[in-house]
Amino acid sequence: MFEDEFWYALSIVITIIKIRHSDLTGMIELGKLGFSGDGS
Repeated sequence: MFEDEFWYALSIVITIIKIRHSDLTGMIELGKLGFSGDGS
């Protein structure tokens, strides 16, 4: 079913986010420091 494929893809995305969590957190912190609202 399409729904099963959706959840499978979602689980992959979540896994990637967990692996790159430290990088994502750093990017978010940089945004808070003065790059927010830049749009990219």
